[in-house]
Amino acid sequence: MNIALVTHEISTHSGSRSAIELAVRFARLGHPTYLYAYSRNSEQLTKNLIEKSGVTIFFLSRPQHIWQFPIWVYQTSNLIANRNHQIISVHASLILNLAVYFSRLPYVTTYYGSQWSPLSERPWPESIIKFLNPLANLIIWIQTFITLHLTSHIVTISRYCQTELLHFYKTRSQVIYLAGDSYFFTKNHKSPIANSQYSVTKLLSVSRITPYKNFHLLINCLKNIPSRPRWELIVAGSQPVPSYLQQLRNLSQGLPVKFIINPSDRFLTHLYDQTNLYLSADKYLFFGLPVAEASYHSIPSILFNYSAASELVNHRQTGYIANNSHQFSSYLIKLINNHGLTKHLGINAKRLSDKKFNWTLTSKEYLKTFRQIIKNPNP
Repeated sequence: MNIALVTHEISTHSGSRSAIELAVRFARLGHPTYLYAYSRNSEQLTKNLIEKSGVTIFFLSRPQHIWQFPIWVYQTSNLIANRNHQIISVHASLILNLAVYFSRLPYVTTYYGSQWSPLSERPWPESIIKFLNPLANLIIWIQTFITLHLTSHIVTISRYCQTELLHFYKTRSQVIYLAGDSYFFTKNHKSPIANSQYSVTKLLSVSRITPYKNFHLLINCLKNIPSRPRWELIVAGSQPVPSYLQQLRNLSQGLPVKFIINPSDRFLTHLYDQTNLYLSADKYLFFGLPVAEASYHSIPSILFNYSAASELVNHRQTGYIANNSHQFSSYLIKLINNHGLTKHLGINAKRLSDKKFNWTLTSKEYLKTFRQIIKNPNP
């Protein structure tokens, strides 16, 4: 099957990671696979690794001005159409969906959730943010609505997203989960924690360092945790909002908290290998690749009960889901003081990952959907 995927950039530190992981799996399963992305912000090392797996990459120029969009869409759609792909999988915003739509080739688009009130992340006066956010939300809704109604073939990454899609956009979809066994992890990662006794409990949280990730909420919870037994939190993130990062540094003074900015995939593997517990307070946990990656590395998670948290963690079996800060702190104290339970939950998390959140399974689900679309492109 000749498969094309369309995403924003060739980078594992962005929302394009899922499309990249899928492209690699399709190619390794023997399908001619092509990946389209903007050249801007793409990573040469990542590009080399992807091409090594057998994926062909086509870089697209990006229109600089709004008046260039119609011409760009026309040219890009012709470029894609002339390559005779049997199916296209789109993991991108409206303009790239339009280019694929006008290629007249069958395609499926993947919905990753809607992040509302984006201007709340800006260091602007509250009055300006309050005035402009409704307009920003309207623009998000219009763009997403158009994107989703260009095609009748939509995949969502969680049941939470599926429900959101139906509620906000009156659109039905199919759920295919993402996964945690990244192609970019080094292969010699640890097996389930062999030694259930350790002197320092290593805590980890991975994501973009931006306010809606709620790292400040995690750090405030840690203030309620006794210093004995010893523990340490590492926040590993990319694309930090400078003012927010400084806020977190100030908030964590006196606590065993470290910040690692833009870690490589190799170093991220090392961090997972050294971690005992994964933590997240992400407000928009539409799926949460780092949570699935933690499970793959036999790490239990404690999550705030946002979005798809209950789909990623089986409460009391592979970790805990907290409804408030008090619960979160209680679960954390419990696991810091019970290494045997932490090990048990980690083993269960690994089993869940192998059964539910692995990229081979995810790619096969996509391939099944592709075959159905090719067979019946206009249901």
